Amino acid sequence: MAGYKVRGTFDTDIRVDIDWSDLDATQLDGHVGINRCKVLDEPPDSPRRLKDEFEHQVEVDKDDWISFDVGPSNDEFVPLDQISPYLMKSIMSTEDSAFYQHHGFITSEFRTALINNLKAGAFVQGASSITMQMVKNVLLYREKTLTRKLQELFLTWHVENTLTKDRIFEIYLNVIEYGPGLYGIGPAAYHFFGKKAKDLTPREAAFFSTILPSPKARYKQYCEGTLTKWTEGKIDRILQIMLKRDRLTQDEYDAALAAPLAFSKDGSESEEDCLKRVKKAIKNARPTNPLAAHAGSDRRDAKKDRPRSDRDRGDHHERRHRHADDRPPI
Repeated sequence: MAGYKVRGTFDTDIRVDIDWSDLDATQLDGHVGINRCKVLDEPPDSPRRLKDEFEHQVEVDKDDWISFDVGPSNDEFVPLDQISPYLMKSIMSTEDSAFYQHHGFITSEFRTALINNLKAGAFVQGASSITMQMVKNVLLYREKTLTRKLQELFLTWHVENTLTKDRIFEIYLNVIEYGPGLYGIGPAAYHFFGKKAKDLTPREAAFFSTILPSPKARYKQYCEGTLTKWTEGKIDRILQIMLKRDRLTQDEYDAALAAPLAFSKDGSESEEDCLKRVKKAIKNARPTNPLAAHAGSDRRDAKKDRPRSDRDRGDHHERRHRHADDRPPI
């Protein structure tokens, strides 16, 4: 956390009781007292820069970079008020139901994650809120180390005290991956369904929730033009959760169950070529953070040294979409 200067009182009281013969009985409670701290100074790449438009960089393959602006100068950026409320409700139902109520941490999930990690003997599950996922995608590396986890916790606290909840959600939906080389809900909504993000239906919104944990692998469904039975069942369960939590009316729920889900495809890529592209993307998957391939170096040097992206060459739309010339404005 080089470049930070923090003043205040920090205290922690963590209690862990592990019964190795009965891991499900594991107890985890306590508190981390950081709310009485204040950031006095911070580095240029701190969360404060995310208040305004910023450039997001992704290494999609080894030494193959793309970059895009997260803000209004990018016509693929979608403001939060132009994103379907069904998508927001669906994402909250699967990822972080109390996003607008908590302060960045889902404390009840920490115990569950600890138990599952102990059972696996490895780090297999986190307890990530939407804020924490945004931090991991925009501000951190993907290595699962204790140092990185501590950085994630601090930056989550700092983000929650720097940005509004709406801005956090807006960034999250505009930077996460929805398929191989497909970033942001604007491009994703058009690519999968040929429509603007604000026009997504409840069923389409629930589909996006099903692919988030593994967007590259689950993109195979788009290649094949059909959903797996698992995805169909998962979509129905998400819709049930949304109904139960009053995020859908009964009429909306009934209509969503009856509505078919069809991908928008122009036939420019065969199923075989699409699946090959997915296989290559999975094999060559890289960390999403722009600093990951240049750990320890200056962020600006990383940007300078990477191969020029299509956006740098003024070919922003062709870089990301086959439908660049005829798609509707986002």
